[in-house]
Amino acid sequence: MNVIWIASYPRSGNTWMRMLLHDVLFGPAESSESMNRMIPDIHRMPRLPIHRKGGILVKTHFCLRPEHPYLMQTGGCIYLIRNPRDVAISAVRYARLFNAAQGDSAAFIRAYIERGGIEEWLNNGFGTWEQHAGSWINPPNLPRVVVRYENLRNDTAAELGRVCEFLGVDASPEKIAGAVGRNEIDRLRKMEDREKQNNRCWFPGSVEQLKMGTRFFNEGRTGQRLDDIEPGLDALFDERFGEAMRRHGYASDVCEASPCEPEHGQRRRGVRSTMRA
Repeated sequence: MNVIWIASYPRSGNTWMRMLLHDVLFGPAESSESMNRMIPDIHRMPRLPIHRKGGILVKTHFCLRPEHPYLMQTGGCIYLIRNPRDVAISAVRYARLFNAAQGDSAAFIRAYIERGGIEEWLNNGFGTWEQHAGSWINPPNLPRVVVRYENLRNDTAAELGRVCEFLGVDASPEKIAGAVGRNEIDRLRKMEDREKQNNRCWFPGSVEQLKMGTRFFNEGRTGQRLDDIEPGLDALFDERFGEAMRRHGYASDVCEASPCEPEHGQRRRGVRSTMRA
């Protein structure tokens, strides 16, 4: 078994990428259960089919460390990176699915800045944003393709094409365009709504939370400002994350980023794949 990890810090587009790749490789995902069956989540399926021949795509939020599951079977990774300011704002909304951050969003953000992330994420082995990014981007001999969330939002077809090229999947422009159209954020939100109303959903949250506008799939915004929550939060955030942001191509005072280029010894080389489109 050859594991290709779809790796990201939480709230960085991992599930969206899985839906896109499911469409290209296996056809449109009719449900979240189908997506999780074909492209599993290591946090929900810790025992992978180790005797399976060929490659398997698996989601992970873990930092890449010696104790990472199936490290010896790792053949490469698709790494999604998102501006940490947008990650923090998305984390506020995500926490509401678990009845956290219901009150003071500014207090939640201040705690996020102080710790470097959500306490649960730190306890689960995800690390801080910069620890996570460095663990997957820095290793010189790990085949990888790095996808910026901002670029994925701006030109989904181009970024999905890069990922397919990395995987060795021959996907036509028409197939990629179809996958993009069928997996727009608005459509995924409708899938989430439908499944939660029918009690058949892998995503956290309840129908009652839907009625209040709280979903797993948010609007996927980029370039957000913490000062919209409380003046002064952006300065605090930049003090904590600014150096790491610049190191990974995000200017602390500019939320959009240029296309991701190889960095820190990164080698953008493809992986031999038995996956077929």
